[in-house]
Amino acid sequence: MLLALVIVSGKKQDGTVLEEKKLSPKEMTGMLTTGPLLLFAIGMPVHGFFLAGLNNWANRLTEEMNTGTLPEALLGFQGGLGQFSVFLGVMLSRLLFSFTGIPVRGYLKWGGVAAALLLTVGLVSASSVILCVCMILSGLCFGALIPCMLDTACASVRGNTMLATTVMMLMLYLGQGIS
Repeated sequence: MLLALVIVSGKKQDGTVLEEKKLSPKEMTGMLTTGPLLLFAIGMPVHGFFLAGLNNWANRLTEEMNTGTLPEALLGFQGGLGQFSVFLGVMLSRLLFSFTGIPVRGYLKWGGVAAALLLTVGLVSASSVILCVCMILSGLCFGALIPCMLDTACASVRGNTMLATTVMMLMLYLGQGIS
């Protein structure tokens, strides 16, 4: 089944096979040092650091801030309420972004800022309920950043999307590893 998926995914709608353009070292250097790919490659570790850190600390923060407003059983369910809150927002963001009409460039500029502000409100609130709501809203604000960044970077290096996605995902993993 996996082989069938690989074969099908490697074809264009007209049935021809997708081919990546072979790059010279000079072309590759040019793609990596100009345009949005360079900016996204710099931004991806920051996003990876933020997401992995939030993933690691979301449950702990939610538990520590609980002053009896959330039942203990709800805090300890599989995966934890903190992680659930973050990833509920992320999933909804990725599913719904295409329907919002929000310009991708504007979202890339302000989505992370809005997410950080909302998360800050939740962290200083001293309430696990407000923190969970802010984590959901924060996830809604930053959840589609990676798909939008990948889409924009791939559009900037037409003919070699593999280079763009490889560089960006490696940088994301670097940020997650540091976190």
